[in-house]
Amino acid sequence: MPEVTLSPSTSESMTASKPRVLIIFGSESRSTERLIRRAVKNWLAKDPKLQEPDVMTGNAWVEKFGTLESIPENYDVLLVATCSYGCGEAPVNISMFFDKIMEEAEQGEVSRKLLGVQHAVMGCGSTFYETFQNCPRLHDKFLGENGSRRLVMRAE
Repeated sequence: MPEVTLSPSTSESMTASKPRVLIIFGSESRSTERLIRRAVKNWLAKDPKLQEPDVMTGNAWVEKFGTLESIPENYDVLLVATCSYGCGEAPVNISMFFDKIMEEAEQGEVSRKLLGVQHAVMGCGSTFYETFQNCPRLHDKFLGENGSRRLVMRAE
């Protein structure tokens, strides 16, 4: 996972040393989940003063919070890690989150529901597939269209 440095314009509620981080993942084979959990473990070992991020599937997040507005209320940074599945669709366990950000983005006007949040997207998968990175690219696009600001370029 790329090094993440937060810019000064991140939410005022965030202190310089303890950003509130939400990590949402989607994975059909659990490879992405294992990768993220290992990255978080290494991240916390490297700097034990960091606040432990919340890590969950996109569907678990929707079931727990339900609205996009709850992200800036509870988090400063949103990291999304996912692959594409089938013909470029979101994996089953992130599909509810993907549908939510897509529906908000497609309403025609610029949404500000994620204003104050910075995001980064990491795409996993194999270049063997024609639809490689379709879902991560769309997550990145729709997060921006909902008012979030990209923290770093999408990793593929």
